[in-house]
Amino acid sequence: GDFNTPASDPAYEAIRQPFTDPTLPAGGMPDKHLQDAWPLVHPERPHDATFRLFDRKYGPDPMACDFVFVSDGLAPRVRRVEVDLQTRASDHQPVLVELD
Repeated sequence: GDFNTPASDPAYEAIRQPFTDPTLPAGGMPDKHLQDAWPLVHPERPHDATFRLFDRKYGPDPMACDFVFVSDGLAPRVRRVEVDLQTRASDHQPVLVELD
């Protein structure tokens, strides 16, 4: 999604915090997490920039602020995550995620 904030923002980390199902008895289910799909495929590479690549009216430097989060169950199925760095259809670049 379009978060308009970098991965260094506390909001990014808050999304990744464990959560539990409050309808289940305590200890009935392990904590679940949302995982950023990018480092699952590119563990050694920072996110590609997704904003301000072509239009700098909102700031001088390109930044990554569009992330795809997946559940623990989907995380092993993430095969590809790429940013379209060429299109100028929007002020944000599209993010492609491929699952198997």
